[in-house]
Formats: sequence, C-alpha cells, structure tokens
Amino acid sequence: MTIKVNILLAARNEEKYLKKCVESLVHQKLDEDIVVKILIGNDQSEDNTLKIAENLKHRYEEVDCYTVPNHKDYKGKLNVLHFLSQKVEGQYLLFADADTIYPNSWVNFMLKSLQKSDFVTGVTIPKRNSFLDRWQRLEWMQALKNLQMLSVFNIGVTAMGNNMGISKAAFDAIGGYNNIKTTAVEDFVLFNKHLKSGGDFIQLFQYEVLAETEGVDSILLWLKQRNRWFQGGKKTHPLLIFLNYINILTLPFLVFFSLLCPQIWSVTVSILLLKFLMMVIFQYQLKIKIDWWMSLFYEPIYSFMYLRLFIYRFSSPAIDWKGRLYKSE
Repeated sequence: MTIKVNILLAARNEEKYLKKCVESLVHQKLDEDIVVKILIGNDQSEDNTLKIAENLKHRYEEVDCYTVPNHKDYKGKLNVLHFLSQKVEGQYLLFADADTIYPNSWVNFMLKSLQKSDFVTGVTIPKRNSFLDRWQRLEWMQALKNLQMLSVFNIGVTAMGNNMGISKAAFDAIGGYNNIKTTAVEDFVLFNKHLKSGGDFIQLFQYEVLAETEGVDSILLWLKQRNRWFQGGKKTHPLLIFLNYINILTLPFLVFFSLLCPQIWSVTVSILLLKFLMMVIFQYQLKIKIDWWMSLFYEPIYSFMYLRLFIYRFSSPAIDWKGRLYKSE
C-alpha cells in the first residue's frame, strides 16, 4: 500500500534558506511505499522567494508552490497553512519551516511514529554559528527534553511548528485550521485542539528527527521571539507555568543567599554541576558534538536571559513576527 505524505512549508522572505531546506526534504531516504509531496506556500514575500520556489517546482517533481492570497479570517503563517492544507492528498501531513534543514531520516522516522500516534513532534535546534546560537541550541534542547519527559506521563504542552506531523484523519476530525482565530502560535493552537478532542501524541527526542534551524542573532530578537512564544506558553496549565518560574529563579536566589550564608555555596555549585551533566547527556542522546564550555555556563546565562525577558515583558511589547503585528493572546 502506498503511503502519501504532504509536507507543508510556509515561506515569507526566505530566499537565503529555501533552496537548502527543500533539497534536504527532496533527498530523503524513503521506504519504497512512501510518496512525498512538498507544498510551498509563498506568504506575500518581498524578495526572490517565489522565484526560487518556482525554480524548485520545475526541477523536482515532488514540489508544488503556490502564492497564497490574503484571507479575511486568517493572517500570516496560519493563512498559508490553512490554504496548503486544502491542497493535501494523502494520509499524513508534516510541517516544516523554510529556514530549517532536515536529516535524510526525518520523513521515514516521523511516519513510523505517526503510525503509532496521530500527532508527533520532532526535535529542532539552532545551528552552531555564534555564541548566542550555541546557547540557544542548549536552551531548545532542554525545552524539548522537558516536553519529552512530560509526554511519558501523557502531559501535552505544545508542539513545534517546524518539526511536527499529524495524520490526515486526525487533522480532519478536529476541523484542521478552521475556526482558529488569527494567532502567532498556530502550532500550539492546533496541538491543543487535537488534545481537547482526546487525541494522543508523541514527543520524540532522537537524532533521526533532529533538524537544524537559524537561531535569532541578537538578544533583542531573542526577546521578541520568546515574547511571541509566550502567547502559547501562558495558556498551559498554571502548575507548569509556576514550575517554569521556579526553574528560572532558582539560581539567582541561591546565589543571593549564598552571599549571605557561605554554607549554601555547596548547594549552588552542586546544582550547576547537575545542570552541566544534564546538558552533556542531552547532547549525547542526540549524537551531536558536545559543547563543553557552553554546557558549563548554560545555567547562569539562562537565568540572565530570562530575567531580562521578565523586564522586557513589563513594557507590553508588540508581538512582531516577520513584519506583521499580532494582538496579545
């Protein structure tokens, strides 16, 4: 029996990355019964994204591209994915991002997981380019490992829009993107719509589905990105939000009390070493080169960055994503 899978790819001003992304998806190692169709949706790009997409369509029979019209009820990436989902012909949908490179085992492994569960999320981390990228790799890695551990207890939090899949049957059963209000976190909304319908899910944490994306290249852009992600995060269970704040504030409080009471330094150092060991283990599990120095200093930088995010959010910043403004959710 032939298994048809559609990969939905929204692209807005991605001339720098689109070709490499699509070629990583075209050159997958597939089982003989798997047929892939890559659907590129041009999201009102102002650069050469559409031209590159059309060239890829002519070069590879697996690729189709569309210029997505504006819609009165949908905006941005949500509009593109809603449009592309109506072009789907197959049993499974995979979601990719134009600035991300996928391993040649990605489609096969995601499909095998989707045959066990209706919703699957893979692993994506930023490329190792700059100092900030190196830290973000570990940040994303820790977040996804936490999601994977929670999934063992059937606790679903969110999905990752650049590395996830859903069966067409489950997608249709929840009405796809229909009746979803304009949002900057469409992956979170779709995932939770699936959970509320009683659907199951798998959060993977292994190298076969490990994709690499472009990290933000400044602290300001990181703050804006995390502020956007928080639109979904603040809708999770209050206990999970509380535990996240505890994780952020633990080190600053320990350092403060260690200055008042030197005996506490041993606890502070022990926690730092434990976090260092965890970072090393996570990298080992994903079979990537271990970044020893960044693993050692990850936790102090983490506390600094998220305390800075607290301050940033007090100013009620606009939610800006690819040149479009969204309302706070």
